Amino acid sequence: MDNLDTYLQGTVALVSAMDDIDNKLDIIWSGIQTIRHDLSVLYQYMDTLTTGALTPTLVTPMDLCNILLAAEERIQGHLQLRLPADPKGPLWGYYKYTKVVTTIIDEYLMILLQISLVDISTSFDVYRAHNIPALHPELGVSYEYQLEGKYLVVSSDHQFFMLPDEQDIITCTLTEGHWCQLQTAMHPVTRVNWCITSVFKNDDQAIRQNCKVRMRRQTTNSTHHMGDDLWAITTLNPIKLCI
Repeated sequence: MDNLDTYLQGTVALVSAMDDIDNKLDIIWSGIQTIRHDLSVLYQYMDTLTTGALTPTLVTPMDLCNILLAAEERIQGHLQLRLPADPKGPLWGYYKYTKVVTTIIDEYLMILLQISLVDISTSFDVYRAHNIPALHPELGVSYEYQLEGKYLVVSSDHQFFMLPDEQDIITCTLTEGHWCQLQTAMHPVTRVNWCITSVFKNDDQAIRQNCKVRMRRQTTNSTHHMGDDLWAITTLNPIKLCI
């Protein structure tokens, strides 16, 4: 019986030791899973910091909303400034167009968000130039102005002009005007000698001074899409359209 008791006690001790090992293995496995998750998050953070893009992983939608509300409160004293979109609404625009900047202060890595603001004291209108050629049927040639760009941005008081590129206009259009981050210079009207502004102002003298005419051979009619369902047609000979 003594031997049996000793054997049972040893078995119980062994089972207890194995349970303890299993518990410790579970703790170790849980720790490994946590480390894997933390490393994954760290990799995502590093990728975000490298590209300068704001992601929900770096700043959750709830945190971003709170940051924007705090920024909105900070600028209340500046009546001409406001956020480009309601911080309580969809946040995709902020995630897409807010830049992330990092800096190191002492032993801390600081993550800064560059939040765009709108100055409502100055507004701009965006115009698209349709450079439709004029035809000379007898000579079989077309004439058109050599414009500096396809688009013209004009301040509300007509005192400043800008020449945006295609990507600027696409961004402005997709965001319904909320994030028009034009990467071009703003020029005062007194220092602009552009053909496109001369045509915009319908200034005959400025057009003669600033506009060069491009001439090319034209043997067929041509059409020009002006947006939506609007087309312009230039013809060498009179035509009849059936609509």
